[in-house]
Amino acid sequence: MSEIIPFQFEAHDVRVVMVDGEPWFIGRDVAEVLGYLDTVNALKQHCRGVVKYHPIVDSLGRQQEARIISQPDMLRLIVGSKLPSAVRFERWVFEDVLPSVLKTGSYALPQATPSPRIPAHEADRIVAASRTFNALMRAGRHVRQPLPVMIRRAAEVAERETGVDLLDKLDAHDHLAQMEAQATFTGRQVAHPSVTAFWAAWSCGLPDLPCQSCLTAQAYQAYVHWCDLEHEGHIIRREKFTTALLHAARDAGRHAQVTVMRIGVREQSTTQRMLLLTAPPFEAQGAWATGLVAQFAEHLRRFMAQQREVVA
Repeated sequence: MSEIIPFQFEAHDVRVVMVDGEPWFIGRDVAEVLGYLDTVNALKQHCRGVVKYHPIVDSLGRQQEARIISQPDMLRLIVGSKLPSAVRFERWVFEDVLPSVLKTGSYALPQATPSPRIPAHEADRIVAASRTFNALMRAGRHVRQPLPVMIRRAAEVAERETGVDLLDKLDAHDHLAQMEAQATFTGRQVAHPSVTAFWAAWSCGLPDLPCQSCLTAQAYQAYVHWCDLEHEGHIIRREKFTTALLHAARDAGRHAQVTVMRIGVREQSTTQRMLLLTAPPFEAQGAWATGLVAQFAEHLRRFMAQQREVVA
């Protein structure tokens, strides 16, 4: 394989390698830039292309095998990202990095004349289509549309507005058809076997992972890792996980609810969704929630590290 081509996006290192004349990205770099907490699971969930690895040297000078991803898989990660910077990253890759890499085999400042491999107007259409798609997906989540319906509708509107078929770009037509065939839209089927099993294991006591209030994102991270360890065949998507978990908890006789709380200290605080398994205090709720989140984060790190050691 060829040498690594390094470059940066907003202070983040992102590395590219040419394979058979095509640019491939170090998957972990892209996932970190796009805000995925668990980069390994992000690549497993979103990337469906051929699994390839490339040797790299880590910060300690050790030789490692890093997974590399193709352009379609990079787009899948972008579409799944919730960061506003994902749009800037996508535009920068298509308008700056890829033309330079494809034209010169290295990263340089963008040239006045774009590469014929990726014309500027095509990159503009892809960025515009992605913006339209993401906006409609967010709106669909607010009105609780089923995921396959959201994807199909958002892709159709994006194609009508920009002329870009994102499903074709992602090679996702067959996958979406399978989702539509498997989906049930009764509105009453909120339970999910893997979530029910996870709740049963968590509430009964997982090693180093107490069943306590935490961020919904933290609970989902624990669920995904638990599914991987237990070889659960189907991992529910994050959009449906919280509802399914609340349903499982209430079926087991445990009160649970989700609310938005302010996490952090003063100017650095942000509003985030909390899974509450106990009632918050009447006063200083922000400090209470911040302490629980930090406490659970430490438990989660120990839980995931211990489980990986056992499995290995």
